Amino acid sequence: MFNNYPEILTPRDLMEMLNLSKTTVYAMLNNHIIPAYRVGCGKKWRINKCDLEEYLRFEKSYW
Repeated sequence: MFNNYPEILTPRDLMEMLNLSKTTVYAMLNNHIIPAYRVGCGKKWRINKCDLEEYLRFEKSYW
């Protein structure tokens, strides 16, 4: 689905991929709407691409 992106995504990748604002992406991450984890002393968000694709498959009605 998103072949041009790496397997581990950043919030900036999500903004670009889903055409969402920075505020929306961080709200979704902070509220655990999109499966993600924090790295680097808990400051940087990372998202597995396969988790995002699975989430989008099940949440089609949202998009």
